[in-house]
Amino acid sequence: MAGGLIKRIREHKMLLIFQLVFLLVYSLICFVNHCNYRTYALDLGAYTRALYDYAHFHPSYGEVFRSVPENILSDHFDLLLILFSPMWWIFGNVTLLVVQLAAIYLGSVGVYRLALQRKLEKGTATLAAVIFLSYFGVFSAVAFDYHSSVVAACALPWFVLYFTGRNFKKMIAVFIFILVAKENMALWMFFICTGLIWVHRKNVPLRKAAISLSLTSLLFFVWVIFYAMPFFSSQKQYSHIEFHVLGSSFKEIVLSILQHPVRAFSLLFQNHLPDLSLNGTKTETWIFWLLSGGFLMIWRPVFLWMLLPVMMQKMYHDDPAKWSVAQQYNIEFAPLLAWCLVEVLDKKTIQLQRALGWLTLVSCMGVTIRLCDNTVGFVDKTRIRF
Repeated sequence: MAGGLIKRIREHKMLLIFQLVFLLVYSLICFVNHCNYRTYALDLGAYTRALYDYAHFHPSYGEVFRSVPENILSDHFDLLLILFSPMWWIFGNVTLLVVQLAAIYLGSVGVYRLALQRKLEKGTATLAAVIFLSYFGVFSAVAFDYHSSVVAACALPWFVLYFTGRNFKKMIAVFIFILVAKENMALWMFFICTGLIWVHRKNVPLRKAAISLSLTSLLFFVWVIFYAMPFFSSQKQYSHIEFHVLGSSFKEIVLSILQHPVRAFSLLFQNHLPDLSLNGTKTETWIFWLLSGGFLMIWRPVFLWMLLPVMMQKMYHDDPAKWSVAQQYNIEFAPLLAWCLVEVLDKKTIQLQRALGWLTLVSCMGVTIRLCDNTVGFVDKTRIRF
């Protein structure tokens, strides 16, 4: 057994070296922030309290950020905290930071294995994993605090790996894991799975599986938004309809997009608030996304479809912080980019694989350095530099 482990370490030593370097950097960000009181009641404080409550076998009522106690599931439908709660007895109040770093590490392994599954050579597969690890959305998420959407997003490469490998039992387990992380993950997975329908339209078994998963995602999203979360809410309604530029209800938002598609499209790029200092915030995010590998989606437009709900939730939001390159609101870009890169490089020559891989890595790391140095949207540099 020891000999087999040593052989695997030698076989994948470059990947392991890069993973250790990035995990060290991430640790110097999140744990140092926590030790220096640069983490917040929202979200890390509230979720750690919930973890404590679940570890002691009783519900959590959000006392950290609410004047009137209310079940925390009415704020975000996050069941992963229940799953992680036994770890509180081991790691205490840094549990979720440990979980998040572990998720990022496993996400990079998933990207690596997905690349190998597509028959990319080992060096290119390592490049794909490093691109994922160096993505600006991962850095900003680690510097922010903790959110289960980060953990869920890092599971996406494994979902795709098991789906295309027809390992349906593990695929369903990862699928459920992503769905229960947060209510909007179900909507994202609907777009992911409908994208898979197109990608595998000529493969009958995979196409049928993708159709089933997309319908399950949509039904779960509707159930959570209109039934589960209102059940836990004192006001008996979903509390995060914060897209008033389009409407004050889901019906108004959908009708606004359908009736005025040109305006809806332009709002993805324009500041829709009266504060002129916010001009350029959305543009910067689009530039960051484009230079960090978004240009690869020109070759695979189906990934733009998978990106659509993420960008709509960001750019239509009432809170301009959501538009920016800060916090955890860009984490979904990272696995989508890595997956798109693997698809673009599939069946290319080794020389082209490495050239495009290195180009993407250099561009991606350049954007991340820019994030740590100077941005239009506010990024707390004391929390992201290491």
